[in-house]
Amino acid sequence: MEFSVDAVANKMIVVIIALSVLMAACGFIIFASLSANDDASVVFGMLMGVNAATTETADGIPFAFGIGAVMCLNIVKVVLMKRAVNNAVKRDSVQAKLYLQGQYFMRLMLTAVVLFTAGWLHTVTNGAGNPLYVNFMGTFFGIFTFPLAMYSMRFFLRHELKDNEFPEDSGKDKSAVESAIDELKAIGTESEKQ
Repeated sequence: MEFSVDAVANKMIVVIIALSVLMAACGFIIFASLSANDDASVVFGMLMGVNAATTETADGIPFAFGIGAVMCLNIVKVVLMKRAVNNAVKRDSVQAKLYLQGQYFMRLMLTAVVLFTAGWLHTVTNGAGNPLYVNFMGTFFGIFTFPLAMYSMRFFLRHELKDNEFPEDSGKDKSAVESAIDELKAIGTESEKQ
């Protein structure tokens, strides 16, 4: 199997979707169990961002909407990250470093906008005091699917990474980003020759 940025991005998207669906399903199970009205349900209600005493299973829908919104955001972030890496390889080291830092900041700002919007929509409540449109905690928990998907790539691509490990001593005059860009360029030229 060939190691490419597109393959990594596609696998990350699949992992993000799978984790988001799993999180939404677990959310519905928790919301269905919150009606027990015991001490554990109060704690789970606080973690889920609702009043456990007045929670119904239908209150899981705003939680799922929060996870769904962040799932879409995380897919956009993966696509933007893929484009950033592909564009950075075509630049020299200093320009690529600045470009990647700018792209990272843009993805960070997109995340902040989605979290702010979810927090604002969380304040719109139904008669029982629970969120009507988007549950902020669903959005918050959904944010973690991106780093989990990123770390899972080490598991999925462990054989390819063994062949393409970065050298320990890449030179004292280069930063880790510059060394990584040089290695990506070398990998790209090797795959073009094949």
